[in-house]
Amino acid sequence: MSEGLLNILEEQSAMGFTGKINVLLKKNSQSFAVVLMHEGQLIHCLGANKSGEKALLDLIFQDVSSTYDFKLVVEPEVVTADEGVFTWSVGELKKKSRSVYENYLSNQKLRPPSNLKLVIKSEFIIDGDEVLHHEFDVLSTISDYSRVQDIYENCSLLEYEITQALVSLRKKGAIKVLAGG
Repeated sequence: MSEGLLNILEEQSAMGFTGKINVLLKKNSQSFAVVLMHEGQLIHCLGANKSGEKALLDLIFQDVSSTYDFKLVVEPEVVTADEGVFTWSVGELKKKSRSVYENYLSNQKLRPPSNLKLVIKSEFIIDGDEVLHHEFDVLSTISDYSRVQDIYENCSLLEYEITQALVSLRKKGAIKVLAGG
């Protein structure tokens, strides 16, 4: 595990840091994400397929769960408040991260096996119920990726949001499960 992204963010926040924190994969130094701070406040995060608040929450989850081993590089840099898409203190980030983790735990048992393939039922597109925003995002992802693992990797939602949307779409009869691939 890395030095701990939350610890680094806390240290930099206490110093009123302005710049970026590069989050690299330790095994090959490939960029995983970038966190921008302005005067000690978190203002933006860019990840592989997410940006903004969701990217930062997902990044914290990945770090805390030790999904990846990170190397963190702190770079003082001119970052303006205009580059931000949100403004959070590290305390706010911790509170929101706790909520995401609790939702993840409560939805973990509902996550479908990674090797299953899902398809959208054409009847649903024609005559189905209305879909919520998260459901639409998942349906859009399913239209490009049918394997559950690929849906989780390529959808811009947080993991628990994807799980909740899949469960809801299944109940609405919007998706059909094919055998694992």
